[in-house]
Amino acid sequence: MPREKLTVEISAETLALLRDLAKREGVELEALFDEALEDLIAKRRSDEPRTSVMDAYQTGLQKFAPLYRKLTD
Repeated sequence: MPREKLTVEISAETLALLRDLAKREGVELEALFDEALEDLIAKRRSDEPRTSVMDAYQTGLQKFAPLYRKLTD
């Protein structure tokens, strides 16, 4: 896929955190930007809740079902 240059300004603190994360994960900074932007686009395009959010909801619902039943009595 062809790449294009983009210039953005972000806080020095955010950039330092991103650089540390890229170093820890052994990836290029550009890979983190790609991932973050792809996630943002997917989140904004979809009216459906993300799978990870629904999985967490279902887990919590099952785990706390007895408590929820007591609260509705």
